[in-house]
Amino acid sequence: MNLFEVVKANINTQEAAQTYGIDVNHHGMALCPFHNDRHPSLYVSDDHYHCFACGEHGDVIDLTAKLFDLRLYDAARKLASDFHLAPDKPLPEAIRRKKKHKTKAQQLRENEQLCFSVLNEYRRLLLDWEKRYAPQAPEDVPDERFVEACHRLLWAEYQLDILLQGDSYERGEVVSELTADGYIRKLQAHLSDTMNNPVWIDEKGKIIEPEYCRDFLSRHPMRCINDRFYTVDGPLPDENKLKRTIYEEISPWLHDKVAQTVSR
Repeated sequence: MNLFEVVKANINTQEAAQTYGIDVNHHGMALCPFHNDRHPSLYVSDDHYHCFACGEHGDVIDLTAKLFDLRLYDAARKLASDFHLAPDKPLPEAIRRKKKHKTKAQQLRENEQLCFSVLNEYRRLLLDWEKRYAPQAPEDVPDERFVEACHRLLWAEYQLDILLQGDSYERGEVVSELTADGYIRKLQAHLSDTMNNPVWIDEKGKIIEPEYCRDFLSRHPMRCINDRFYTVDGPLPDENKLKRTIYEEISPWLHDKVAQTVSR
């Protein structure tokens, strides 16, 4: 085995993180050292880490390299030294088998960490939806995302409270319920799809025109007066540039014929 293989086979990411001063709670969450993190955004498991805020991601060697500003090879050498490994010696077969087969306790702990991280991210999304898509007038038809936030936010917070403060039996019950029929994985996939699409794309991949206009104007403040666009700097000098910007943003979600019409 080479140096990288020995390090990854013997040192898990959470163990290294704690050794190097990252305080990981029993849900696998910690304050991210790679940005000004005020609420735990860094998820650390046995074989990888991921920050839900800044996007940093990698394995135990990547983490060490990032923490100490080292090349990957030097980070692997540091880990081998700090954890008293001998890279030139093969890993015993008994240890290799142990590494491949997780104990029931390890699996339960990983499931609990997964449930906590997914629910925490879902809660953040619902809080955003509750504020962003709230009806502006009593007669407005409520946005589906606002409705989902109203129905699911308290549920998500209740589950998180149990995972944070409940005893082992209560936490186990929540984890069993969330992992039944792959629910937590489906919720994770739902979050991933939602994060990858702009707020103005619906579940069918179609553009919500009023939502796009609202989002675009929040990023490019302007007004139309007498058929002419004005920004804070005065009249817009090149409206074709504006059209190109809009087309570039929406083109991934346009059908071919529509795209050809817009581009012309």
